[in-house]
Amino acid sequence: MPADEPRWRDILLAQTGFYKERMVDPYFEPPPDNRYLRKVVKSLYPDTNAYHHIAWTLHPRYFARLFKTMIVYESYPEGQVEVDEMVARLRLDMRVIYDP
Repeated sequence: MPADEPRWRDILLAQTGFYKERMVDPYFEPPPDNRYLRKVVKSLYPDTNAYHHIAWTLHPRYFARLFKTMIVYESYPEGQVEVDEMVARLRLDMRVIYDP
């Protein structure tokens, strides 16, 4: 998240709009949706529980019920190493947590 609060607000509004258009549940919130992800995120920032530059994968097979449209995918990452390689290849300035 940017240090600049107005920019941070813009990002949150864009993220909320993205999910609102695509999710079945209008009250869906993007923080980690399961215990595994919550545990990993908590371990990264144990003092603040903040989500700084963190994203995570959502396996369409397990979360298909969340989306209005059927998601078709060619493949899903095999593990954290593959996710890290994608993040590096895309030059993303964040950590992406693999959710098996």
